[in-house]
Amino acid sequence: MNIVLIGMRGSGKTTIGNFIAKKLDWQFIETDSLIEKNIGTKISKFVNQSGWIAFRTVESKFIDNVSNLDSVVISSGGGVVIKKENIRKLKKNGVLIWLTASNDTLYNRIKDDRNRPFLTNARSRKEEIKKVFKVREKLYKGAADLVVSTETNTIEQALHDIYKYLNSKNII
Repeated sequence: MNIVLIGMRGSGKTTIGNFIAKKLDWQFIETDSLIEKNIGTKISKFVNQSGWIAFRTVESKFIDNVSNLDSVVISSGGGVVIKKENIRKLKKNGVLIWLTASNDTLYNRIKDDRNRPFLTNARSRKEEIKKVFKVREKLYKGAADLVVSTETNTIEQALHDIYKYLNSKNII
């Protein structure tokens, strides 16, 4: 069984994922970093050269691979929910936890990160977050086994909620 963290950029997937993996002594995989390592370039550069459709195809191949592992904490890319097949594969051997925060909080967390390519033709990061969330919210909701706020909860509270859920499902 795997633990898969889904959510928007800046929702805390990497931070929370690292804590969970260390506590459980499981492997931690951040899919975007894994993809960058394997394609030999930053996602932003790949997207600029090849486009988002090509990236989503590459991402799906990596989802195929990581979904077959066991006892892994996976921090997925924010757009992994776009393809239903990705979610089906991740749910086959995993529990999906949606980490949430308000658009303003997400913006404040990522506003200075220049390594994140724009996902839309929005004029600003703030506008883009709003547009992307509007499209993805239903997808996250539909995929999630558990929803945890990283805005209203401290890291410790979020982890407590996650561990409580995982214990109740006999996952850990």
